[in-house]
Formats: sequence, C-alpha cells, structure tokens
Amino acid sequence: MRFFILKSSSKNFFIIFLSFFLATAILFCVNYFFMLENLESSLKKGSSDKAFSTLTKQLTTPTLENILEPNSYDLLRIKIREVIDLVDTIIRIEIRDENGDINVSANNNETLNYLATTYRIESIFPSKLNGAQLSLYGIFTTEISLTISNYPFLVKIYFFDKKINSTINSQKDHILFVTLVIFLTQLSLFFFCLKYAFRAMQDTNIKLKKVNRLLEHKNVQLEYAASHDSLTTIPNRAALIGYLHRKLVKMKRDNSLYGISKRPLPKMLSTSFKNRGKFALCFIDIDKFKPINDEYGHLVGDGVLIEIANRIQRASRPKDFFGRLGGDEFIVILNQIKNITDTVKIIERIQRTLSEPMKIQGSVIRISCSIGIGVYMFDESLQTSKILNDADSAMYKVKSKGGGTYSFYNY
Repeated sequence: MRFFILKSSSKNFFIIFLSFFLATAILFCVNYFFMLENLESSLKKGSSDKAFSTLTKQLTTPTLENILEPNSYDLLRIKIREVIDLVDTIIRIEIRDENGDINVSANNNETLNYLATTYRIESIFPSKLNGAQLSLYGIFTTEISLTISNYPFLVKIYFFDKKINSTINSQKDHILFVTLVIFLTQLSLFFFCLKYAFRAMQDTNIKLKKVNRLLEHKNVQLEYAASHDSLTTIPNRAALIGYLHRKLVKMKRDNSLYGISKRPLPKMLSTSFKNRGKFALCFIDIDKFKPINDEYGHLVGDGVLIEIANRIQRASRPKDFFGRLGGDEFIVILNQIKNITDTVKIIERIQRTLSEPMKIQGSVIRISCSIGIGVYMFDESLQTSKILNDADSAMYKVKSKGGGTYSFYNY
C-alpha cells in the first residue's frame, strides 16, 4: 500500500485569471460598439420617422386621387420636392411601382453637391452606390410601402444628416467613459473575489503541504516495513528476492559489456571482471532453535534472533547483503569473492561469532548453526529460485550430519 501525494498548482489559477481578464476586455469592446450602434440607430430612426410622417401627409392629399393619370406624376414629383424641402436630411426620394421601376424621383442637389465637394469627386448619385459606398459617404436609406389612390408603391428615401456624425463624435467620450466604468467595476469585483480565492488557495496549499509531509513519512514507513523484518530490522525475504534478482540482471549486463570486445581483455582486467561477478549465497539455519523457545519462552527466543542478526551483520563485510528469510533462517550474499578460501574465512568467522555464549534476559544461551553455500558466476540459466534451492540443499546436507558446520553445494 502506498499513499498518493496531493498536489496543488497555481497554473490553473493563472489561467482562470487570464481568461476572465480577456473575456472582460472583449465584453468592454462589445459594449462600447454596441452603445455607439444604438445611438446611431436611434438618430437615424428619428430622421426617417420625420421623413415618413411628412411624406405620408403630402402624398395622401385629395389631389392625388387619380395617380395613374400622366399629369398626376408631375404633381407627385412636386409633392416629393416639397418633402425634400421640408426635411433637410433627405437627399433623394424614389417612388417605384410593383415592378420595381422608378416612376418618380427627386434629389436634394445642394446636399449632393456638398458631398461631392467634400469627397472631391465629380458627383454623387445615391441610387448608383452600393451599401459600402453609401456608408462611406455617411448616407443611409429606408424603404416604406405606401398606398396612393389604392395603388401600392415602394418609396425609398436616402438620408444624409451632418448632425448624426457630429452627435456620435460628441458622445463617443461619454460612451467610452460609461463603458470603462462598467469594465472597471467588473474588474474590481473580480479582484475582490480573486483576493479571497487566492487566500483560500494559500490555506489549502498549507494544509496540503502538511498532509503531504505526513503522507511522505507514512510512505517511507510503509516501504521500510515492506522490505525489513519487524523483529530484527534487517532486510526480509521480499528484499532478499529483489536484491538477488537485481544482481542477476546487473551480472547479465556486465557480461554483455564484457562480451562486446572480440579481442581478449588484459589478464588483470579480465580477472577483475570475473571477481566482480563471482558471489556466494550462504543459507544459515540455527540448530535446535525450537527447544530454546520451548525452554526459555518466545520472548527469550526473540532476543536470541535479534542477537544472531547483530552478530552475523558484524561478521559480514560492508559490501555483503544480509537478511532474514524467515523463522530461524538467515541469508548472507558474499559479493566479489576471489576464491573459495575467502568464502570459508567469512563463513568460519560467522560460526565462531555465533558459537559464543549469549546472555539474554539473565539466561545464558549457546547455539550453533548449519550453513549451506552456493558459489556462482554469471550464467544465462541462473534463476533466483535455483540459487536459493541449491544453498538450501547444501544446508540440509549439513543438518543430516548433525549440524554445526558448513557445506558447499557445487564444490
């Protein structure tokens, strides 16, 4: 079992802040142009409403009852000229029949000449301009359906109002100020919320750090407990199997590196490689340990196991691996041994150390041990289970002869 470490990052916090800021800035621009558009639409509507009212009044008089008569068109032209004179923002009126043909039209030549002079062109004829050109010159249009003497007509009116542009320009600063106030208010509210959110995040981070420290400590404890014997505090069976597996993998890698060169290595270097890969596994079993538990009790028996672990560890070399396999069985892996003599010296030192009397809770205990040894160099067929079984077999060979000594499996 392993506890997962909790993490908290300010990256998401920054992304949220940046996203809100950009969204607010976009909203600011949209509000600004929307308010300008509303103002312009309102001003244009005022001009068109005035024109429509005047036009309706002029074109619904009794004199236009026979509108289809030829002389009535002349009268109609006079009427729309009067409308243009009354509404100074109108620059052209077109009256079209149901086929779309222009029956009658009239222009405000004074305003058209003003526009042509302003934009330095020869002339401006509104009906020949497209929408983009009309907008460029500040001209806008409206179309209305009008019934004259029971006949339907489509009336298209072109407007140019200097006051609209001047009013919009004069109101831009005010609109900008209002929009900016809204924008700053939104930002202020956001920063107010941001302040408390950041403080809450800091508090959360502090709590997470405390929890993480606790979890890290627990993880270390769990890892130690999973790989160490609870009684003797030395590596346990799982740690032993893992160590032996890693050792075989390393020996295979070193052997591959050694085998890369087609030319033979110098004698000294070749010997160094061989010694580095040679190791011995010693399977140690305490002789007649059960009677100690039966006679002195398990508490004394546990004390004996702890003392055995301490003595074997002192008798081993720093580069050797030492662990408890289980019960009264221990394993010592002797690394980088040069020859059998080196192995025997260490084994005999371990046996001498263990044969010395132990004083555990007022009781003097004497023990002996049986040791089975397997000596190995790298071999592709080597397996962890085989190495342990070989040493175990050698140890039981000693046991069958009364114990208290050692035996090699493959020598």
